[in-house]
Order: sequence, then structure tokens, then C-alpha cells
Amino acid sequence: MNTTSPHFWPAEWEQQTATWIAWPHNLETWPDRFEPIPALFVKFIEAISRFQQVHVLSGPAGIEVTAEEHLSNLSGVTIHSVATNDTWIRDYGPTFVTRKADGTLVAVDWQYNAWGDKYPPYDDDARATERIRRIIGCELSASAMYCEGGAIDGNGAGTVMATTSCLLSPTRNPGWTRDMVEDELKRQLGIDKILWVDGGGLAGDDTDGHIDQLARFVGPATVVAASSSQPDDPNRQGLERNVGTLREATTRDGIRLN
Repeated sequence: MNTTSPHFWPAEWEQQTATWIAWPHNLETWPDRFEPIPALFVKFIEAISRFQQVHVLSGPAGIEVTAEEHLSNLSGVTIHSVATNDTWIRDYGPTFVTRKADGTLVAVDWQYNAWGDKYPPYDDDARATERIRRIIGCELSASAMYCEGGAIDGNGAGTVMATTSCLLSPTRNPGWTRDMVEDELKRQLGIDKILWVDGGGLAGDDTDGHIDQLARFVGPATVVAASSSQPDDPNRQGLERNVGTLREATTRDGIRLN
């Protein structure tokens, strides 16, 4: 494991204490389709609450009452009065790591500008990590790099997947080199190896190539990758290149990926 970083980033399948969710309220996120969304979020939150605590950010002033009305009957759910611009907390919320020395929880606070300044305003979302950190009383590790949660995926054993189309996009990190991005990921996450999955993304993708829709670790050396069987799919060749890259890749420990 990386010895220059004090942090360890666990894999997503490891034991969790809680899930954080942002209550939906932005009508533009679901144009002409918002009406059923709150009830669907209730089902989502209810399902998670059977297994672990759920923390819900209530959203802007006036929306908190709506969240409480929908969730008041659920046990294991805590609503926090935290303003948000949108619901995509996976991208703007903290990346939780632990301090290797003693296991202390640390919230990595990446810079956030709504996928390259595509969807302003995002000021409340950009402050969410700091507010969550205060709620739970954990340490904060601030980064100067723009990064979303969906842009990185780790195996819990020193290896991370990402794309340069996202993290090196000029609307996120202008002036940054790939080496600079790698150094910052290693510093914040305590990882040693970055696999750049740069065969191609998805047509019309607002995220500029989030790895979480292209490939995901489901084990320390096992990856599920998107592909297409349709000859006329404009995404097919790029996805095939991604799969080819991953078939030749190894983890930090030199293990060939499954």
C-alpha cells in the first residue's frame, strides 16, 4: 500500500456504517417526470434502512418539510437540514477514507463544479462535504483537484480506475498533467496504481467519461465492464477498446484482471 499517503480507501463492498442521500427537488433533473420521483426515493431509502443507517440531506429552504413528510415513518433514517442544488451526492459528496495509523474516518473534499460547469448553480453542492464532515465530526482532507465520486473506482487494495477524458478535461483541471492527477489520487486515497480506461465513453455523456458507468471493481481483481453487442451502436468500438485495455491490465499487486 502507498506509504506516502496517510489514507486508506476501502472498496465499496466492504462493511459500511451508513449511506448518505440527497433528497430530490430539482425539477430540471427530471423534466416533466418529477412527480413520481419522491415516492421512488422513499422506496430506495426504505430498502437501504433495513441494513444500515441512512442520512438524508433535506435540500434548500422549504424542501425540508417535504422530506420529513415522506420519511417520518421510517426508522433508521436521519434528516439533516443541509441545502443542496441537486441530488447527485455520489459525485459531490465526500470520498470517505480512513487514516492508516489508527482507522480514523477522513472525508476527502474534492473541488466540484457540476461536471465541468455544465449545470450551475452548484454552490451548495460544492459545500456539502464540509457540512457532512461537521455533522459526523470526522477529519477533512481538502483537495485542489476537481473530481466527482463517479470519476474514480477502487478495489480496496491499492488500484483505482479512471478516465483522462474526465479528470483531465479542460473544464475541470486545466493545466494539470496526468502525473499531477495521479499524484493527487495517490495522496488522497493511499493507492499506488491508476488504470486509465481511455478506449471511449458514451455518446452524449454529460460526465465526460465517469468510470462508474464504464467499468467497476466487484472484487480485488475482478471487473465488470460495459460492452455492446449491437453492430450499429456508436459506443461499441470504444467500449470494446475499454474491455481490451482491462483484459491486459494488472492490479497494484501484479494480478491480471478477471
